[in-house]
Amino acid sequence: MKYLKKYENIQLIPQKGDYVLMKSDCGNIQISNYISNHIGQIEIKEVGAVHVKYNTKIFDSPRIFSVTQIIDFAKTKEELEIRLIANKYNI
Repeated sequence: MKYLKKYENIQLIPQKGDYVLMKSDCGNIQISNYISNHIGQIEIKEVGAVHVKYNTKIFDSPRIFSVTQIIDFAKTKEELEIRLIANKYNI
């Protein structure tokens, strides 16, 4: 079984190309649920903001989020998939 090892993640600031889990505060509940339950990838990083691309037809262009809306980030998608599964089953 795979375990999350936070101590191995020395990087404190997400970089371009990292995978992220975001929280959304938009008015549409379906979009907010989609964003918080799917993994996106940072395309552009600005001061205080990130452009996150999702591999879906729902969002044609990258969505812009504040850096404070990042729940978790990792270099590999598999690390975040473990967190999504853990949240799904309340582990």
